[in-house]
Amino acid sequence: MLPSDLDRPDPLPVFVLGPARGGTTLLVRLLDGHPLLAVLPTESQFYPVLTQRTLSRRVMQIADFLDWHSLPHVLGTRPFTLLTFQHRRRVAIWLKRWAEELVPGEPGVPAVVEQSLSPLRGAETYWRAFLDVYQRLTHIELAGKRYWVEKTPWNERFVPLIERFFGPDCRYLHIIRDPRAVIASTFPPGLETAARARLTVRRCFLWSRSVHRCRHHLGRLPGRYFALRYEDLVTRTKEIMRRVCQFLDIPAEESVFTATRLGLPVSPNSAFPVTAPPGVVFSSQVHGYRGALSPAELDCIEQLLGPQMMACGYSPRTFRVSSGRHALNAIPASARSHFKTALEALKVARTQRQYAGVRLSF
Repeated sequence: MLPSDLDRPDPLPVFVLGPARGGTTLLVRLLDGHPLLAVLPTESQFYPVLTQRTLSRRVMQIADFLDWHSLPHVLGTRPFTLLTFQHRRRVAIWLKRWAEELVPGEPGVPAVVEQSLSPLRGAETYWRAFLDVYQRLTHIELAGKRYWVEKTPWNERFVPLIERFFGPDCRYLHIIRDPRAVIASTFPPGLETAARARLTVRRCFLWSRSVHRCRHHLGRLPGRYFALRYEDLVTRTKEIMRRVCQFLDIPAEESVFTATRLGLPVSPNSAFPVTAPPGVVFSSQVHGYRGALSPAELDCIEQLLGPQMMACGYSPRTFRVSSGRHALNAIPASARSHFKTALEALKVARTQRQYAGVRLSF
């Protein structure tokens, strides 16, 4: 049975995308209270788990490094699905873990998971199990909802596969944040200097790929792909959320101005210290990275990502056009000899050449 022949649930899918620590959680929390949306409050990791087989990983790596944005769709074509998708047993294990995170301490999770998954055949139908488990455990009915909303940042890599599963019914919300803030929020305490340097380049690479995919999908999916900036969301919350609601063709309810989880106000989700009451959107950390990054780390980020930063409306303090050699020079010496780090820096530098004079629409 082809994906287009499936009996889909009444609500249509909305996928919230963007780099990790980029504001995806905040956007989902603001959408949570809308009466026409069924918002999955925790990341399903559906596509990353479903494709955790060697052939799938190789396909995704080729797509990333060669800019073949549409290549992941082959993962959903037969007979490749037999080789690229996880077996039903592995999906059941992950679904159980997800359900336990969704409703901690619920004793009936194993039975609910089995009831939801047992009638399904084929990986293209497994989304129904996640939605059915969500309904059963949260007691939120999908009937009458306009959309169901899911947030897993890595899903941005799988947009061609999502399109194959759901076709033109999908909508996408892609949020971008200043890479300096993204990277500053990812350092675990006590990380030694060389490891920080490698992690900085790794996060630059992931942020660069996210922006690059966003630009590509905006051109390929007009009217169904919406891009916004985290900084605009926290400083002009009502304006931006009204635009999001307009994109989804739903009324801008007052509930979308307050951060909630399953309808209840939630405390701020931030890697930086903050004091704010539950549900409140705060903008005090827009420049919170300034005290968390060293001058050398800031210089590395800005030299690697300068053109893309400017395309997204972020202003590097200083910037020079990078060649591959300049990209390597921007990396601290402690990480420069690391092969994967050097390869990612060169890939970032190659991507930057495509952004001279470009300005993305937010």
